[in-house]
Amino acid sequence: MEDVKFIPALRKDDINKQGTSALVIKVFLNNKLITMEGFKKRLAPVDFDDDFRQVKKSHPNYIYLNKLLKQRISELENMVLEKQLLKFRLTKDKLKQLIKGFDIGVSFSHYAKDMLKSMKGKYSDETIDTYQTELDKIHLFAGSDISFADIDVRFLRKYEEHLRKNTVNSNNTIHKAFKFMKRTFNAANKEGVFKGYPFGDYDCPKYQEVDKEWLEWSEVQKLHSLFNAELTKPIYYVLVHFLIGCHSGLRVSDWIQFNPFKHIKNDRLILRAKKNDELVSLTISPQLKDLLNRSKFIFDHYKYTGKTFNVYLKYIAGIAGIQKSITTHWGRHTFSVHCAETGISKETTAELMGVTVETVEYYYKVTNRKIDKEFELFSKVG
Repeated sequence: MEDVKFIPALRKDDINKQGTSALVIKVFLNNKLITMEGFKKRLAPVDFDDDFRQVKKSHPNYIYLNKLLKQRISELENMVLEKQLLKFRLTKDKLKQLIKGFDIGVSFSHYAKDMLKSMKGKYSDETIDTYQTELDKIHLFAGSDISFADIDVRFLRKYEEHLRKNTVNSNNTIHKAFKFMKRTFNAANKEGVFKGYPFGDYDCPKYQEVDKEWLEWSEVQKLHSLFNAELTKPIYYVLVHFLIGCHSGLRVSDWIQFNPFKHIKNDRLILRAKKNDELVSLTISPQLKDLLNRSKFIFDHYKYTGKTFNVYLKYIAGIAGIQKSITTHWGRHTFSVHCAETGISKETTAELMGVTVETVEYYYKVTNRKIDKEFELFSKVG
């Protein structure tokens, strides 16, 4: 059991112009000072007895102030004893929360579940499924009902070590796990459910930029040629929507919500992106028009998540003779690179995709490197 002490004192390092210091209760955990609770009362140092830890009779309100100190210390000791009897492990952060009046037993698990329920209809099913997976992983590691106060710096260190032992987890996968926890803490803090944020004292895994991948336009045409073959309805559905991504730059979350009867107006594709609520508007090319016409017969047949799309896309790549592990993100990347290769300006590409110019900068650098490499071959021939 942790050793917690509450000791009255004057903050003699905080003497004002009138020569008075703040009256406080110092909080010690295992003989280490972790915080101080103030009373908005100030005394001259001569009016406080350091040996007996009380206000001297020389102060006109000594009876009231000593009673106030004694009463508050009794309250704090009872709060600590109650948690210790319930087998709570009192850390520095938990003790600070307890003293501030917050319930250190507030359930992270229950709050996160309610948060995910409230996200339905506002976020894509894929995002919600991803967060549910992260919550399940935390429960497997720490149990099915973990409190906010349990997630302290020590917990974060052990959880990261646990995730890194599994070689399947890349650095960005671990970053995603921490991102979910941060989001839940931020929401709880904003609502006043819990006050505390252990991530500020911990070196959390940083997102590492990875090379983006895409299809050559000749490979996109190979996918188009599959419409001449007999395809099952699910394969047909995934193929149509992936190619819509290649020709429009839409994210998978927008394929899922796409409705050809609602989002096509005056030969333009117009919708608000699910991820950032940006308005996307572009002219419909002949091949995109063909895809949109095909989608009219299947748009409400299936509601796949990104993970399901990826399973089907790998099969589709195989039957098209494309030796690449395609994922849903490739459609958007393919559109961006094709825009860069055909000479469309960065500003226009960014506008078409509903993002900033800085976001599309990567694809133009890639295209320039490709041009330089091909010109180098030309120079050698010359």
